[in-house]
Amino acid sequence: MALSLIRKTEGTLENEMQAYFREKLIQKGEEGEDKESRKDYLEMLHELAINNQDLSIPILTEYSSWLEVEKPEERLECIEFFGNLFSSEECVLSQEYMSLLKNYVLRMKDVNAGIRCSILNKLHKILPKAPKMDKLLELLEDRASDIDEKVRLAATNCIISAASAHPECVSSELLLALGNRALDKRMSVRRPALVGLAHLFKKHISERWKSKRPLGKSQKKFTWCATRLIQCGKADMMTEYFVEGLLDDVILAVEYSPAERARCLIGVYASIPEDDKITFHNLLSKKKAMNDCVRSLMEASRKLEENPGDDDLKKRLEVQVQRVASKLPDPGQNYSRMDMVRDLFTHDHDQVKNLLEKMVDPLAEYDVLRASRKELLRILEIEDKSPPFVFFKRLIQRLCNTVIPVDGVQVLLEEVKEQMEKGRRKLAIPGLQLLDHSGKYFPAIASPSASKLIDMAADAKEGYVSLIVEVLSYCDMVVLKPSQAKAAIPKLSSIIKQKIEKTSKLATRTLCKISKSSKELRSLVNDIVSTLRVGGKHLVAGLQIVGEIALNKSELVMNYEDELLALTIDELLPAKLGKKVQIQHKVAAVEFLQDFMMGFQDPESVANSTFPRVVETLWNILQDESTSP
Repeated sequence: MALSLIRKTEGTLENEMQAYFREKLIQKGEEGEDKESRKDYLEMLHELAINNQDLSIPILTEYSSWLEVEKPEERLECIEFFGNLFSSEECVLSQEYMSLLKNYVLRMKDVNAGIRCSILNKLHKILPKAPKMDKLLELLEDRASDIDEKVRLAATNCIISAASAHPECVSSELLLALGNRALDKRMSVRRPALVGLAHLFKKHISERWKSKRPLGKSQKKFTWCATRLIQCGKADMMTEYFVEGLLDDVILAVEYSPAERARCLIGVYASIPEDDKITFHNLLSKKKAMNDCVRSLMEASRKLEENPGDDDLKKRLEVQVQRVASKLPDPGQNYSRMDMVRDLFTHDHDQVKNLLEKMVDPLAEYDVLRASRKELLRILEIEDKSPPFVFFKRLIQRLCNTVIPVDGVQVLLEEVKEQMEKGRRKLAIPGLQLLDHSGKYFPAIASPSASKLIDMAADAKEGYVSLIVEVLSYCDMVVLKPSQAKAAIPKLSSIIKQKIEKTSKLATRTLCKISKSSKELRSLVNDIVSTLRVGGKHLVAGLQIVGEIALNKSELVMNYEDELLALTIDELLPAKLGKKVQIQHKVAAVEFLQDFMMGFQDPESVANSTFPRVVETLWNILQDESTSP
């Protein structure tokens, strides 16, 4: 009705309408007007402002003086009116309205926290209409570090909402302000900021990476969100677990396929700085540690079931319970970590035991792990979001290797291969590094891909081979079929003969696992010893190769024992440092002697004087401060 009246009378009752609103809102406001009546008048003014800016500007200008009145409740009324007006989809910010908007956003400096929050709650809808209003962005950035917790939270939610719907309106500075809130001293602010960073990354980055779409200009700045998340994981144990959940469930997304998750994981790892990659490595390391602890606990529980009266087994079980509990954050509210862990792993429900078995199985695929997690929480019948629910969710999350499961390794390998073929080193190298660390902590999940890795290493360009061979060194070669093993031997031998430090050593380790016959290795030893006699640039690699063979196939170096010990003990170690003998030569000599010692299981198989001689040499090196490097 008000809208109909406005449209029929505009241009004929201009002065009367302005006088009417002036009387009802400004003059009556000073005298005192009941709230319901003022609400009706403000609704009418809102409709007028939407539909006839020329007519409403004088009234709005007068009413905007209430932005600075003394009573906070009157300022708040005016703030809420302009907030509703400027955030309305129908409102177009003309030049005249921009002036009013400027006065409105300046109230973000208001002494009243409620007023500051009111503006921030509407600002995400206003930002797209005024993207070039620098003062607005500056004030929003300031409010993100406001002294009041509720204001910081409102600013955090404002940035997240604006960045989600209109990424082009949010500057890198605002994203940094959001990232700072992810380290807020108050958990009520920190958690929404962490969740916001994860969801922004998923929407603007993961959703594009999963389908191999390039990032647009407005999206690239959001790659930093994952970096800040991982950095925040170092704050404390509770935040570490929370961040791990966001990485595994949001950034990589629960609903993504293993292939889509692999693409996103490579992108995330490639985008974070080297220092922060250590945090990611630690995550895999901690997953491995939890997996080992839980396996030991389950084994102790099984034995106690078979021998319920054994006091030693009871003590052993408690030790294992303590180990697992110590790795988990405190659930709070007087819940005991020890009691909760003990109850879970001594549960009399057979399905609970079966699900836990699946979770610690390194060969369980992604869908199996996800389904097991969900089913276990359902069986336990814990109230959603309660302290026990959160506690067990964190335990299961750390226990299950859903970040890089066995089928994830296989698709990760295919993705790396594709990036290598296209010459994209910036993605291929991080992908190989991920494979390397997954193989290091979970060798069983890398082993099924051993044959593919050998083929890749044989065909790879320089720069890739070392990483591929390192992944191979963790693999169990019993997975290879006889035909695959036979085909792998010349490929590995070719890599070894290139005499690349460390790479050739690791390739030798893999060859020793594969080779059933001594023929290939014996020929290799002959070749390498000939190289060592000449010396030169391949001396270090040569010692590493022959040391690896001594460690794994000691009988093959027996014929060269005197010659190798003379080279290392009599020549390299006593020599002064210079052009011919450098520190890396001495280190290689020491490493060879260690491998040599460890390789001979039966001391009687070597000369009587050999062991005392090697031990004395190593002991003297330990005692000599000048050789500490």
